[in-house]
Amino acid sequence: MFWTRWQLFRLLGIPIRIDVSWLIILALLTETVAMRFQPQLPEMAAPFLWLLALLTALGFFVCILLHEMGHAVVARKVGIPMNGITLFVFGGVAEMGGEPATPLQEFFMAIAGPLVTVVLIVFFGLLALLGYLFDWAEPAQLVCRYLTGINVVVLLFNMVPAFPLDGGRVLRSFLWALSGNLRRATYGASLVGQGFAFFLIAIGLLSM
Repeated sequence: MFWTRWQLFRLLGIPIRIDVSWLIILALLTETVAMRFQPQLPEMAAPFLWLLALLTALGFFVCILLHEMGHAVVARKVGIPMNGITLFVFGGVAEMGGEPATPLQEFFMAIAGPLVTVVLIVFFGLLALLGYLFDWAEPAQLVCRYLTGINVVVLLFNMVPAFPLDGGRVLRSFLWALSGNLRRATYGASLVGQGFAFFLIAIGLLSM
């Protein structure tokens, strides 16, 4: 799953790592943000525009890290060891050293990350509102609006009931509670995940 990883630091005792593939998505996201900000900041010099885009992209990955920390903290609370959190090309993943013992544990572990993202949406949304009301500098307003919007996208995507996304794990917790069988619940949630994947493929083909 991972290529070469580097450990950056520990947060609440949990190792935080980046995979070399993360550098790819960081570069792509920085370019995307720069292109998005440029029409709204036409007088900003290119080096400062790209620096602003880089800081915004790093801010987004801090949000991803906090999302994964939500999962990790709850996992440790229910007795599941944490091997670390790795940021990589597809975002971030909390590496757990075990599986939840009950459907309720699964539910709380799955929903913890999205709840952190909801808090981030409210936080950056309030900052964006304050920036508008008190006429902050346009770059500050742009960053707050962007981080609000991209966290909304992260929340909506993660809550799709497709395993192994957070929404799929929430679905698995309900199926597990209903059936009393983790393997059957995992199979059912995986089928929904496959259906969602085929749906995305169909959307891509239609758009072509």
